[in-house]
Amino acid sequence: MKDKKSGESRRKLLKSIAAGSGAIVAGKSLPESWSRPVVDSVMLPAHAQTSPPPSACTTEFAGTYEGNATGTITRCNDVTEDHNPPLTIIIGADCSVSVSITGNRPFTGTGTITGSTFSVAVSRPEDCAAPTSGNGGSGTVSGTVSGTQISGNASLSGPCVCSATVLPTYLSTTTYTIDKV
Repeated sequence: MKDKKSGESRRKLLKSIAAGSGAIVAGKSLPESWSRPVVDSVMLPAHAQTSPPPSACTTEFAGTYEGNATGTITRCNDVTEDHNPPLTIIIGADCSVSVSITGNRPFTGTGTITGSTFSVAVSRPEDCAAPTSGNGGSGTVSGTVSGTQISGNASLSGPCVCSATVLPTYLSTTTYTIDKV
C-alpha cells in the first residue's frame, strides 16, 4: 500500500513541476495512474542485423602439414611392430581438413576444423576382387593446431588379407606432431 501512495505522490509532484515550468502539455500527457509499459517490438541497429556470426576457425591455420606418425601396429599374426606412416594434413581457409596417410595401407578422409581442433574419419577402400573381401579399413585422425604444428593421434584398423571367410584384422595406434611446410 505504501508503494502505491508514494507512486501517486511522485506523479502529482511531476504534474505540478510540469505545470509550474510552463509545460502544461507535458503535464496533461501524463496518465492519471501508472500502468506497465507494453512492448510490441524491438528494432535492432542495422549493423546487428547484417553482422556475420563469429568464424568457427581461423585462416592462420590454413596450409599443409607433413611428417611421420609414431606408434605401433598389431598385425594379424598378433605381432606388434613400430608403425611410422607418413602423414599429410591440409587445412583450407574454408575450415576444411584433408587427411592422407600413405605407406603400404593408405588412408584418406576429409572433415572440418572447429577452433583449433578436428577429428576426421578416414578409410581405405577394399582392393580385393569378389567374392572375397578385405584390405579395406577405417579409422580416425584427430588433432590440435598450435602455432605451426599439429599434434594428435590416429587409430586405424581393417582386415589383413583378401578372404571369403572371417577376416583377421590389424590395429594401428599412433601419435604425431607434424610441422607446417
